[in-house]
This record gives sequence, structure tokens and C-alpha cells, in this order.
Amino acid sequence: MMLGWSDGGYGELRATADDRRAVRRLLHTAEAEGRLDAAEYDRRLRAVDDAGTRARLAALTSDLPTRRGERDWDNRARIRSDDRELAVRILAEAAAHERLSSAEYEQRVATLPAVVRYSQLKRLLDGLPGWPDAPDDLLADTADRDAARTALHEAVRDHRLDPVEVPVLDAEIGQARRRSDLARLVASLDDRVGDRRRDEAARDLDAAYQAGQLDAHEQAERAAKLRHAVSGPQLTALLRDLTGADRRPADSDRAATIRALGTALDRGRLTLPEYEDRLAAAAAAITTSALRDLLADLADPPKRRRRGPLDVVFDHTVGNSALLQQSDRWWRRPFPKPAWKLAVGAALIALAGLTVRFPIAIVGWVVGGGFALLIYIWALALLVGRRAGTTIDRRAEWLRRRVQDELRALPGVSGASISYGGSNWREKPDSSVLTVRLELDSPDQPPRQELIDAVARVLWLSRIYPLGSVGLILGSADDRHTIEMNRAGRRRLRETYGPRPYGPLPSWHTDSTD
Repeated sequence: MMLGWSDGGYGELRATADDRRAVRRLLHTAEAEGRLDAAEYDRRLRAVDDAGTRARLAALTSDLPTRRGERDWDNRARIRSDDRELAVRILAEAAAHERLSSAEYEQRVATLPAVVRYSQLKRLLDGLPGWPDAPDDLLADTADRDAARTALHEAVRDHRLDPVEVPVLDAEIGQARRRSDLARLVASLDDRVGDRRRDEAARDLDAAYQAGQLDAHEQAERAAKLRHAVSGPQLTALLRDLTGADRRPADSDRAATIRALGTALDRGRLTLPEYEDRLAAAAAAITTSALRDLLADLADPPKRRRRGPLDVVFDHTVGNSALLQQSDRWWRRPFPKPAWKLAVGAALIALAGLTVRFPIAIVGWVVGGGFALLIYIWALALLVGRRAGTTIDRRAEWLRRRVQDELRALPGVSGASISYGGSNWREKPDSSVLTVRLELDSPDQPPRQELIDAVARVLWLSRIYPLGSVGLILGSADDRHTIEMNRAGRRRLRETYGPRPYGPLPSWHTDSTD
């Protein structure tokens, strides 16, 4: 809401006749809306004629809106007659519903004529509903107190409350000023333990005994405490360890663990002494997390993703497919490699179809426009590959830094750099030779063969694809070595260090550039 006629920042200038007419129009609008009574309206009209400067004119309308029909309850504005009538109705309704006592009602009604601005009116209506900025915490009315007394009697019937306490709490309900006071009182009643909650808790204890979570002594001890529990926290403490992920184990949990241990023994993952030790630990476990710990190292390893011929082609033509992340959205998972494989496969099938009845098929494709479909499929494969390559390139730089850090951590190595085929990391030439240059702390240390084997291990366990022959430069340019990645070399590394990591990345790292 805009208030007051503006002097435009030139309050020291003398007021003109047009300025006075504009101010009179605002005063007339305010008088018509009941913001000014007759006496105040006449006083301000006389002041307009006496005002010599624009600033004095602006002061006469500083609490009046610039437009007719403004309904905002701006604290600085004078009250409309409609809103004053609304306040009278709100006060009367509050008295009828006993939000206000007779004395409070008379006092507020008597104060209302002296209230001229909305800031004063808001204070007068505080705690009452029905006006634009009414607070959430209202004064309590008859219905609120009746609801609280109903909750009080229900607590007595449910044996949550001793009848002796009723007169005191009933008096508190009668004296409560706001709904929040009654809400706190009812919440304290709800938190007390009654017959219904005790019966439910007793059934839970019986079920826990039947399931083997509690023995007979523990069940009897908790049942005795249950009879004396008077609050929700006391009840929760009796049942807390019987539910949830880390609950007390039931007989079925122990039986499932014992079956899993037996299966591990049959498969040779456990020796007989280990099996017996874990069997005893399963019998003594007091939480399900302890049972899970007994099986943590017995799970089957995830199935290794195999790298097929099209994966190799993807690595050579598009980018390192081992740097693709598994999407968490099912509709994104076909992109990029599955979509690229599908497009390439469709193009190859189309090409194969052309050769069945050569040259008749070629003529038919040209005449019928089928060659356009082949071009479209191939263009789709190139587009998918380009999009995938952009994602891979951002992650390849992170991989290069990580592998270089692992090489620098090798004993006797002070620096490391990597390049692909003598070029940079991402712009790969036809050669798949990876060049690794290491700076050594001492020319004679460490032993060359140990260092070569360590470099081979780091590269083999990385996600660098394709990985062909590796050129290794140790210190000076004359000290050159080659790590062969032929079939025999790969077999030896696989037998020594296990299979290479492959498949979609399970997660991405915060220090990556993606």
C-alpha cells in the first residue's frame, strides 16, 4: 500500500495550486472511506490552505492511502469505517463465545473509538479470529474448553488420570487464556499411559516372548514395570529394543543366521573352527546388528561386468566407458552406451542386408530412399557418442590426477606424469601406447623391476581403457622400459591382482570436475 502524497524529494519548494488540489482529493477519498471523521477532515482541509511548502502538504496525507479501495491493514494507515465495523463484530462474537469476559469486552469496545491506525487496531484485536493478520495462537473459546474437558474425562475413563486430579485440572482449563495453553494440557494427558496403551504394550511383550526376543524372566520383569508405567517415555523404554533395525534378535533371526553360516561352511568360506565360533556368537548376540556382522564378509561378490567387442570399439572411438556413471533414473540408463550399441548394431544389420542381393538391394535402397534411414541411424550413433564423450572427458582429467597421485606415492618416486601415445590425455592418436614418466629421488633406488611391477599394478587396477602397451621412463630419457599388455601380460596381471574394474561407476566423487 502506498501512503501519502509525495513531494518528490523537493519538500523545501513552495506548494502550487495543483499540489493543493491533489492533496484535497486524497483527503476527500479518505473522508468518504471513513478514515477521517468530519472534524479531522475539516482540520486538514484548513491546514492545506495554510501549508506553504510541499513537505507540509505531504505530512497531511502521510497516513492515508494514495488510491481508493485499499484494504491492506498497513500499520501506518488510518482505519477505514468498514474495518472499524468489522472490529465491533469481532469483539461481539468473541464475547458471545467467551473468548473475552464481560469486563474485557467492555474495555475493548470503549477503547475502539480512540483507535485511529491499524497498528492500534491489531493490538486491540490480538488473540481474536476474523481479521487479515489474526495470529495463530488465538484466545480460547467455549468450544476449545469443552474439547479439553472431554479429553479430561476420557483420560479418567481410560485410567490415565486419577479422579482426585480432575478438579485441579478443570480449574486450569477454565483459567486457560489461549488455545496453546489448552493444547499443552491435553498433550500432557495424551502422554499418560492408560489401559489401552498398557494392553497394546502387554501384547507386544507377549509377542516378543513368543518370538524368542525375551525369555520368561525378562518378560515377567517388563510386565511388572509396565503395570507401574505412567508416562509415554516409560512405556517406550520397555519396548525400544524390540523393534527397529537394531532390535533384539528373534529365534527366526538366529535361525536365518545359522543357515547362512552353514551354507558358508559348505562352500568352503569358513573352516570348522570358524563356523563353531560364529555359531556361538550367533547364540550370544543381543542385537540384530551383531548377527549381521557375523555375515558381513560372507556375501557373494557383485557379478563382474564383462567387456564385449562393442565395448572395446566404444573405448577406441568414443571414450573410456569405464568412466560412465550408472544413472539413478531408469529412463536415463539406456544412454549413452546402450543407445550407441543399438544404433551401431542397427547400422551393421542394415549394411548386412544390402549385401544379400547385391547390386539389386543397392538399387532398391537408393530408389526407395532407404539409404536415408541408414544415414540417420549412423548419425544417431555419432550424436550419442559425442554426448557421451563430453561427459567422459570431464572425468578423464580427474582420473589422470588420481592415477598420478597413486604413482607419486610409490617408494622412491618424487613426481609422475601420464600421456597417451605421446599426445595429451584426452586427444588420443591411433596408437594406444600409454607413456608414464616418473621422477626418482635417487637414480639407483628403488630397484627397477620392483618399480615396474608397482606401476603395472597401479595401471591395471585403474579405470584406464583402452590399456595397450605402456612406455615407462624412469628419471632420464635414456632409462626406458616397456610394460607389455599382450595376452600373456594381461593373464599374468589378472592372476596376480584380479580382474580390472569395469562397469558403471557406482557413485561420483566430490573432487571430480563433473
